[in-house]
Amino acid sequence: MKKTLHMAVAGALLSLAMAAAQAATSSGGSVTIIDVTHSGASSASFSAFDTSLGSLQSVTFTFTSTISGVSVAGNKSAVAASSTVGSGAQLTLTVAGVSTPIVVDTVHYETLSLAANTNPGGAVSVPALVAALKNPAAPVPSYAGRASYTGEIVTGSSTITNLSAFTGSSAISALASGVFAGSGSGNVIYGGSSFVDTTISLTYNYAPVPEPETYGMLLAGLGVMGMLARRKAKKAA
Repeated sequence: MKKTLHMAVAGALLSLAMAAAQAATSSGGSVTIIDVTHSGASSASFSAFDTSLGSLQSVTFTFTSTISGVSVAGNKSAVAASSTVGSGAQLTLTVAGVSTPIVVDTVHYETLSLAANTNPGGAVSVPALVAALKNPAAPVPSYAGRASYTGEIVTGSSTITNLSAFTGSSAISALASGVFAGSGSGNVIYGGSSFVDTTISLTYNYAPVPEPETYGMLLAGLGVMGMLARRKAKKAA
């Protein structure tokens, strides 16, 4: 009987530990930042974590950007080239009480095929090329390429474990900013512009407090095991 009792108690304790270890999430809200690349910094506010839900494990900020714009590239070489171009925003969120700013890139990428430049030694003006190709009706030189896009959605996230700033009673204040982020690979000149509409969401990842009935089941199980042990002892006597 002792062996059976020990196994039953161990099983009840294991069930309790498993209930306490279950993962869960709750939302601290979301804030939409319109075109941070052009309008500068914007304030943001999120709800603090409700500590009655359980033990906070980590915090995840998710950046969802809707990007519209144009990327252009010009081949500087006498050899045809393929160039990957990107356009979007590098977003920074500075959270009150968190020492390190959160930086996430949300960039849309496309690939352009560029013919050989028949005059590779000639000077190519980046501003002039970009200004010309940003106009959808402008002709595209054979050595250049243009990628236009509307409403491309790109997400990025960052998870942090510095949690002290998120467990107070007041709202979480933050400052969001962004700069144009773009790139062009290969022996090319690159340029572009974009309009970025970003929503920043806060998610709390926590281990929930075991439900009261979990403790009740444990106590009931221990009580039953104790009663059975006493009956067995009486019969043995």
